[in-house]
Amino acid sequence: MFTRFSIATLVCLITVISTPCNADAPAAAPKSPLTFGVVPQQAADKLAVAWKPLLDDLSEKTGRTIKFESATDIASFDKRTANGDFDLVYMNPMYYTEVHQSVGYQVFAKEKDTLLKGMLVVKKDSPYLKLEDLAGKTIVFPGPISFAATILPLLEFKAKNISISPVYIGSHEGVYNDVARGLHAAGGGVAKTLAQTDTVERNELRVLWSSDSYTPHPFAAHPRVERAVVEQIAKILFDLDQDERGKKILKELRFRGFAAAQDVEYEKLKTLSKQK
Repeated sequence: MFTRFSIATLVCLITVISTPCNADAPAAAPKSPLTFGVVPQQAADKLAVAWKPLLDDLSEKTGRTIKFESATDIASFDKRTANGDFDLVYMNPMYYTEVHQSVGYQVFAKEKDTLLKGMLVVKKDSPYLKLEDLAGKTIVFPGPISFAATILPLLEFKAKNISISPVYIGSHEGVYNDVARGLHAAGGGVAKTLAQTDTVERNELRVLWSSDSYTPHPFAAHPRVERAVVEQIAKILFDLDQDERGKKILKELRFRGFAAAQDVEYEKLKTLSKQK
């Protein structure tokens, strides 16, 4: 039969023995951050501000820090993508077909209810009314492998046997600024980035030509990112337009929402790539 003293002693012993065990239990390892690369159609600082609400939302819901990354220009960004620098990446559709093969990036999402068109803009009061009017002119483009803003217009010039001199300036924003100031006759871009540019500058421009429609920029994951994580991120994106917070995030990005995307949607771009 235990006395009060012996019962108290036993409780103390149990406490002493069990407490260090709990204290020494290993803490769960912190989840490593993920890098999210965004093609620099605009200046990187502007992109960082626009994409921050989305990446903060993804970080909160996944429990992983998701960091914005980009580059000073599109060519540098493409090199980083080819090096596999980004865990997740929003990129040029045609370039995706290349890094899917060489690096293993896998598309998992795209912008919802949207198609991508290349276009050429000119200064509003310029005399240019058709592509033929640009023969012999210097035309400014974001980068040599920018799909909609560069490759599609150049293919159209080639198909119509119109000779022009291309100049590459590094971003869509730079193109619009250049043309609005009258520094070059015309420039390549896309509707989304034109809508995002400064209103005063945008009002100085008009669209001279638009291409056929194509599947928009893919969101892709590097093969090192666990499939379960990619699926979790995809679901968060697909559900973003279902509540007010998500709708506000989409408005900041000028996105309608997100939908699933498959490799087959980008297959026809391989044929265009060979025509460059």
